Amino acid sequence: MRSSGRRLGAAVMLAILVAGAIAGAALGIRGSDGEPVTRASAPQDDLAAYARTLRESGDPYFGARQPDYLTAQLEDPTYSTDTWRLTILRQLGFHRLRLGDVDEAVRLLAEAAELAERIETHGRDHQATLEELAVAHMKRGEIRNCVSPTGRLVCALPLDPNLRHSDADSVKTAIEILRGLLELDADDASGDAVRRRWLLNVAHMAAGSYPDG
Repeated sequence: MRSSGRRLGAAVMLAILVAGAIAGAALGIRGSDGEPVTRASAPQDDLAAYARTLRESGDPYFGARQPDYLTAQLEDPTYSTDTWRLTILRQLGFHRLRLGDVDEAVRLLAEAAELAERIETHGRDHQATLEELAVAHMKRGEIRNCVSPTGRLVCALPLDPNLRHSDADSVKTAIEILRGLLELDADDASGDAVRRRWLLNVAHMAAGSYPDG
């Protein structure tokens, strides 16, 4: 059993080394000597190069360049239609939230929600945008109440009543939005309704009004 475990461990390490080499070649990352970076030739410097490449990329989950393109689209759009502007606002709001700029994310998504309501009142895009806005408000509440020297990670899911938000304005706004969405959704078993009820319960925990709320 021990020898089998050692062989398995060696195989896993070999796979990691090969994957690192392939990723380095695919990303075109080069070391200080000008040669392509591989996992075998790369300790901290090459890891920093990987991180820098990801940060400066347009990757939808790791990169930080998306807001540049999307902001340019708001100023000089490819298509001068409301639906195009709505798409750009929602995407930019998503990336601002992902990158930690929650106040700007809330502003962008609030504008998007107003635009979506004008385009199609209570339509699918309008409801989806409102849900995104509710999540942004919840995230802003988290940052205002939990990101501090005394903040606790478990505050992200406040099952303990003692972890309620002292500044509950943001999460209360999220509660209002989510309740309004649930009133519009006649199908309580739909995936959207289930997800929104779950978010509503978490928001009430943060506000200190769970389970009565």
